[in-house]
Amino acid sequence: MKIKPEFKNLIPKLTNEEFKSLEESIKSEGCRDALILWNDFIIDGHNRFEICNKNKIKFKTIYKKLKDENEVKEWIIKNQISRRNLSIEAKYMLIAELSKLYEIGGGFRSDLQPTLPYNVGENVETKTAKVFGISPSTVQKARKYKKIIDENPELKTQINMNITKILNEVKKEERKKKEEIQRKQAAKEGSKLKLKDTIDLRQGDFKKVLKDIDKVDAIITDPPYPKEFLHLWDELGEFAKEKLKDNGYLICYSGQLHIPEVLERLCKHLDYVWTFCLYHEGQTQIVNGVNVMCRWKPVFIFQKKKTKFKRVIQDYVISEKREKSGHNWQQGLSAVKKFVELFSKEGEIVCDPFSGSGTTAMACKETNRKFIGAELDEEYFNASKKRLK
Repeated sequence: MKIKPEFKNLIPKLTNEEFKSLEESIKSEGCRDALILWNDFIIDGHNRFEICNKNKIKFKTIYKKLKDENEVKEWIIKNQISRRNLSIEAKYMLIAELSKLYEIGGGFRSDLQPTLPYNVGENVETKTAKVFGISPSTVQKARKYKKIIDENPELKTQINMNITKILNEVKKEERKKKEEIQRKQAAKEGSKLKLKDTIDLRQGDFKKVLKDIDKVDAIITDPPYPKEFLHLWDELGEFAKEKLKDNGYLICYSGQLHIPEVLERLCKHLDYVWTFCLYHEGQTQIVNGVNVMCRWKPVFIFQKKKTKFKRVIQDYVISEKREKSGHNWQQGLSAVKKFVELFSKEGEIVCDPFSGSGTTAMACKETNRKFIGAELDEEYFNASKKRLK
């Protein structure tokens, strides 16, 4: 009779109290459950074997017929699930171990889990999830947890360091490292580029002058609001669908008077995500059509192939002051910079088909993004070029 550490380590270790209780029970009542063996290796009953040897107590053995070591491991894991109240940490480790077995092609014996048939097309997470009665996402979480503990065993011994905390802390560190690498890479690339390469502003109708551009990461723009310009929202939506990269965002300022029409036109082409509030500090203006003192503006967020935001963001942005040096519709630079930083990364390409006085271009210049845009009005176009020098 032999002990194989690889098998024994799959079995969650008893606490001191649990071991002591088991020992007292065996001393008083004998070893009621037989030890289970495979090829003379113990696969169930390691603690009973230790207690019986120590106290010279007799025990019975049963041999299990299993094809190979992978099937042995699968049997051990499923046996532990069925007979013990496991801590969430121990359960996560077993989930990860079983998914690892399935990943390398082990297990899958129908007689081990007859009520849970496996389909050929299922992935590792789905197969493992069926065994435990959990979701595939929980299997992914367990795999991540095991990887973290294997690489950082000291975390397992930290007081009050539960699974969620461990995963969140590591995820936070990974995000910081990734962002730092991206920042350095973007800065490195940006330092090699000249202004003419990072800011590309063209004069004319955006549908024509931006027809040849490659895919962009975000479109941040402020189209005209009056009713006679509603057709531009259709054209903007169509342009965004064609020119945005997958999962890229369209961020567009809008007036309040024609919101239903604006949303209807954009929804033909992109997925609606959210509406932000842009609050104007300082002076504001009266909308004569409804006699309302307007202090905020809706900013619509659309996406090409909708995804969840990767981090929690606030849908309320303050524009510190109304900047009208370029033209009457000019937006504040601070607010535009906020949207640039929220919906793009350093080194990425931001487009503005209605560039006006160049506020989006200026925001990109100050945040190390590449910019490409168009302005139909020659006067505004020239003012933008002058502003960006």
